[in-house]
Amino acid sequence: MTINSWKECFLGERMRRWGLWFIVTFLAVMTIRDITLLVIEYMEYPKQSNMNIMFNESMHMPNITFCMSKQQAWSHLPLNNSELVDEWDRRIQTELEKLNSREKFLEEAWDYRLVLEAYEVIATLNSMERETTAQGSARSINFFITHPKLQTKRTMIKAWLNEIKHRGVTFEELTQKVGLETIKYSLRRFQRTTFNESLKIKTKFRTSWISTMQFCFQPWFDRDNYFEIKDQGNFFTMLLSHNTDNLENFNVACMSVDFHGRPSSLSRFMEGQGRARDGFNDDLCLGIRHEVTVDVRARYVMLENDENGTACRNVKKKEESEFDCRSRCRMEMIRNITYSDQQCTRKCYRSCDQITYEVSHVQHGKMFHRGKFKINKND
Repeated sequence: MTINSWKECFLGERMRRWGLWFIVTFLAVMTIRDITLLVIEYMEYPKQSNMNIMFNESMHMPNITFCMSKQQAWSHLPLNNSELVDEWDRRIQTELEKLNSREKFLEEAWDYRLVLEAYEVIATLNSMERETTAQGSARSINFFITHPKLQTKRTMIKAWLNEIKHRGVTFEELTQKVGLETIKYSLRRFQRTTFNESLKIKTKFRTSWISTMQFCFQPWFDRDNYFEIKDQGNFFTMLLSHNTDNLENFNVACMSVDFHGRPSSLSRFMEGQGRARDGFNDDLCLGIRHEVTVDVRARYVMLENDENGTACRNVKKKEESEFDCRSRCRMEMIRNITYSDQQCTRKCYRSCDQITYEVSHVQHGKMFHRGKFKINKND
């Protein structure tokens, strides 16, 4: 074929045919390249997206945490600020001598002085270690160790740690005992309820957190007493009674409830990522009857991943939770006397099985007795 002009060379039929095949070949090569890259990426890090909408006949019993201020928790304890220090110490020693075994220490009732002093020991240690930032914790511990005015409290903490060590009592067992002794005179009703009148569910009490700011606790059920919620309506009732005469000079903060079971209302800020307010309400004020309704908004089950914002791990029973992991990191930071726990907390992941709750709260007026406080939980 003879080309007679430059126009025929660049715009002729032959050139158009070559151009067409060039474009087709180029696009085919790019398509194959993109598919190859996608396959390689998928093999390195598989992704799956699946959404199912299901309407269940029942819902799991939420892991509920209630938190109140220290002043509210102490309202029934007969505080005596005029008692001399020597007399106080003598009574403490006398009461401890009566509880000279592990069984007596954990099972017999305590004098209020023991409750107050042990509460202060637990609260001081927890607040220094975990109720602040990593840098704040380092400063608080250093201040507590070195400040001369805190020598009395340091001596008290050391004495109590020796007492439980001598009796073979763990710090967790001490926390549970102190929590129960603190709240037992205020707690009038703490019960899982159903519409089956023949079903009697035994609800146990568990202390989840004691600090200088808060006292937090949870209902706890063993295997024989755990039942899913099968009927809409009330599923849990708590009735508290307080000595308001001991609260008159305090601006008592309202109680809070957390349906994610986080140990304290402050621990939710350790998680971040927009989860601090989910399933949480802090408007449960003293002297009012409250009705709190909770609905499961959604349940997300993700694949394990390390992406920013969605990083998660499948957590099995008896494995440490995200909060436990962060607490362990704080403990390691304190032991190693470092200034940050960031390197360790990078390995703390939330569970890939996430539930979000919709919580609504209604106040039904004041209680007849201004020292009483009632909460009904509905689904």
